[in-house]
Amino acid sequence: MNKGLLILLLPFCFSGCLTEEANVYSVKGFIGNNPDVLNFEIENSTIGLYEGDRLIATSEIKNGIFSFENLKENKTYTVIPPLLKDSRNGLSSLDIVKVENYIAGTNELNIYEKLAADVNKDGLINQIDLDQMRSCIIQSVDCHGWRYYTSDYDGKGHGSLDQMTFPHIFADHNVTFRMVKLGDINCTICPG
Repeated sequence: MNKGLLILLLPFCFSGCLTEEANVYSVKGFIGNNPDVLNFEIENSTIGLYEGDRLIATSEIKNGIFSFENLKENKTYTVIPPLLKDSRNGLSSLDIVKVENYIAGTNELNIYEKLAADVNKDGLINQIDLDQMRSCIIQSVDCHGWRYYTSDYDGKGHGSLDQMTFPHIFADHNVTFRMVKLGDINCTICPG
């Protein structure tokens, strides 16, 4: 072989043959309130993984667990739990009374009860929420689904609601989504 040809091929191979592979990571997690008590409404549904506003993958939820693998480093991903079928399960007149008393200032609600009471998810607990709860109970229409919050949610800026974003991912992540049934203030059907 000609030595001149070998010298020309070596730089070409080094620049074209050696490519840096980006690191890849995973996002895994659990959806539910208690690993020992599964919420059968969510079982076998799918959770979505988004890059920007584009759905790029789904993961079937089995035993409350989901997983996304091979996520490229430095990209931003968002995990969004499933929209479950709306129902009146768990709603009762006692829930309405608790919200009426809260609005009147005679009863306090904890942060999770507040999430349940805000049935239209506008950040306020008011007459509109009461009207929607009544409509669901009495007429079985305009019923509500579920709300998700991460296990570190405190109602004061920590944690996430209804989704979790991982900006410029550079490590594996585990996330736990807890669930609250909208309108079910006294947690009649809380899973676990």
